[in-house]
Amino acid sequence: MVKESSKKAATQVEIAELLGISQVTVHRALSGHQRVSEKTRKRILKAAEEIGYQANFFASQLRSKSPKLLVLGVSYLQDPYCIDITESFERTAAARGYRIFLAHLHDEMSSMTFHREILGAHGVKSLALVGGSSPRVSDEVISDLLDAGMNVALLGRSLNHPRATQVVSNDIKGGRLAADHFYSLGLRSSWVFVVDGAEAVSARAYAYCDRMKELGLPEPRILRMPWRSNISEIFEAAHSVIDRAFTEYPLPEGIFCIGLTQAMAVSRAARKRSMQFGKDFRLVGYGDTWQSQFFYPSITTIRQPAVEIGRAGAECLIDVLEGRREAGSVISFEPSLMVRDT
Repeated sequence: MVKESSKKAATQVEIAELLGISQVTVHRALSGHQRVSEKTRKRILKAAEEIGYQANFFASQLRSKSPKLLVLGVSYLQDPYCIDITESFERTAAARGYRIFLAHLHDEMSSMTFHREILGAHGVKSLALVGGSSPRVSDEVISDLLDAGMNVALLGRSLNHPRATQVVSNDIKGGRLAADHFYSLGLRSSWVFVVDGAEAVSARAYAYCDRMKELGLPEPRILRMPWRSNISEIFEAAHSVIDRAFTEYPLPEGIFCIGLTQAMAVSRAARKRSMQFGKDFRLVGYGDTWQSQFFYPSITTIRQPAVEIGRAGAECLIDVLEGRREAGSVISFEPSLMVRDT
């Protein structure tokens, strides 16, 4: 009769002791090794089920000479855009037999260094960084990871590094789309919202300003806000900046935000002042998620194909790892304008 398992997780040692066989035999049976008879395998599997044994996939993979693990670093787990990329990446990796080790990069890159040292020592050689504009994810950090032998993919953002694989949405095109939209509506004066230290997404603002100049329109007023590490802080900081701008400057005909959270803050500040979109000014945000559709009023945005970016990122990283592709390639998806209430 098999005794009840304790609260502590059951181990292969317990199975071996219970059945009076070696731990090596138990390990081989649970790993699908051919050098175990079918009769013994069934006994071991039955005992494992009865005592509640669960295989630790990650531990077994770390012991493997060729682990099928990918490290996925995400800047903002609160951000639906990052979530969409992450879920798509994970589904694609799973379909090719890989599992994900998730690292949340909300505060410091030291956590990524830790994961690199721990996992790198066990042969995990591929890392993806998802979205975000954290100034801590710098060229120096990427270089350090690459020099340590990691294959690095940047998903949903760009960095000027020739050895890092990049899967991005064309931010230059996105910024120009916003400018062309305002121009098509006959708007002339505008503000553009930027984030200090967020060089990874600054191309959107630069492209917007350049396109406005090409169209012969007045130079946009730049509204700057400090970089913040989480969505709620970004929202509050953006709301403070736009609320002050509404007080200090003449109202523009259009406002372009390089992020969706800033656009939501603009919308809330405008509603508090009883402003009406279409009558007082127009608003375009960046990043098309469920929030932009169901926020009231719904927000016109530049859509980045997050699902496609996640899928392509996983495929690229695995192809590099398996020798099917050279590292350092750039895959760019075209953004699109999603016109809504604002």
